[in-house]
Amino acid sequence: MSQAISHGAMHDAAERDPPPRCHPGTREKATEDIVRWIEEPNPSSSVLWVNGRAGVGKTALMQKIAERGGVYFGGCFFFRRGVSGCNQKGFLFSTLAYQLAMNIPGMLEHVERVMSKDFSLPTKCAAVQVQRLIVEPMKLLPTPPRRPIFIIDGLDECEGFDSQCDILSLVSKDLSIPIRVVIASRPEHQICSDFNKEPLFSMTRRLVLDDEYDSASDIERYLRDKFAEIYACNRDIMRRVGSRWPSDYDLRTLVDRASGQFIYASTVTRFVGSMTDFLTPQEKLKVILNPGPMQASAFSELDRLYTQILSTHGDSKVLVHILGVVLALEELNKYPYDDALTNVEVIADIAGLGEGQVDLVLRALQSLSKILIESIYDDGCGEQPNDQRVQLSHRSFHDFLTDEARSGPYFISTDLFIGKIFCRVLELASASINFFKRYYFTVLFRTTKISFNVQAMAHCRKQAIIPGANLSRLSVNMAGERVLTR
Repeated sequence: MSQAISHGAMHDAAERDPPPRCHPGTREKATEDIVRWIEEPNPSSSVLWVNGRAGVGKTALMQKIAERGGVYFGGCFFFRRGVSGCNQKGFLFSTLAYQLAMNIPGMLEHVERVMSKDFSLPTKCAAVQVQRLIVEPMKLLPTPPRRPIFIIDGLDECEGFDSQCDILSLVSKDLSIPIRVVIASRPEHQICSDFNKEPLFSMTRRLVLDDEYDSASDIERYLRDKFAEIYACNRDIMRRVGSRWPSDYDLRTLVDRASGQFIYASTVTRFVGSMTDFLTPQEKLKVILNPGPMQASAFSELDRLYTQILSTHGDSKVLVHILGVVLALEELNKYPYDDALTNVEVIADIAGLGEGQVDLVLRALQSLSKILIESIYDDGCGEQPNDQRVQLSHRSFHDFLTDEARSGPYFISTDLFIGKIFCRVLELASASINFFKRYYFTVLFRTTKISFNVQAMAHCRKQAIIPGANLSRLSVNMAGERVLTR
């Protein structure tokens, strides 16, 4: 069986050395919550979904939980996009079964017995692997184990949306064995959709790294510690720099730009601390803080992440057009404008696209943007359809898109799109004015003529110019030119 599993997908695999790890003193609250869920004596949920947008440190957190081991640890699988053996559903359950046999007393002999009867089991479909390699051997144990935990990290990096859904479907089945599963992933559309369906919805607890934890303080601590290390390693060339480097202002700027992304913070410190060129650490920090051509090399890892996510949408022109409108509206919202400008309907109108096309683009970008859904109320007339507003999650993503050297075909000129927005506003204003003019002058013209005729009739009666003149005859002659000449 050892020959038919993915050794590289395990937490202690040589291929992953060194693996992503949480910096000491960070993600402590999230770790505490996960451990409490694992050790809960009477759990109300059998699945824990740890989700967060790109770069927030999900894999490092799962690595930390896996390295804790303990009596509850059954096995783990770290999906990695594009890495053979680590990106396919076919290796998942055989690898988990192998680790379970190694970690749970008494399991190994039962798994070996099953394998001796059919060596091809690891090549069978996932449902057969789960039943034959995990469920049946566990039922043969004389004493049920303490609810072993499987950790599945990076589900969104498993090849094929159908495969991701199949895994969630198998996890949601009632297998009649005391296994619980921790799943970490980005909140991609297809994964969110499955977690929002029964039975997975009722059996899952959700832990959202973006919203439920103070990532900013963790990132600030990480940056302070790493910059202190860089300073200590470069005293010879930084002896004229104060020990309180960088400044609090620069540090706060980096924390704000990170927007909860540990990958941004690690990319910054890796670049500033590298010794592969002739720039000092303080000069490299200036490169990071000030836009310029050298930023493309500084953020190469982060740029690959963004490019990979953007490439999942087939039509780059539509993608850039919609993102350009979003960025331009966000730029305008820095001033006293209404936040509702980022409404999906407004974006579609300015981009000249259908709302369905905008929704498809936003679906592909769920790991980089937030869709804020708000109910609209109309003066006690009841709740109206939901209003959807769009917000990009990461400041670093904005910087990537607006730097042509970094984003290439995805480059966005915000000035160009602000110009398009104002052109559209002028079009709408012109159309409104034309409509108002037609409506106003039609009403004014009719009102003026009627008023004139009524006044003329009253004058004629008073002066006996037209004895017995009646309103019906005058009202027929709306122009009223001959009323006073008869």
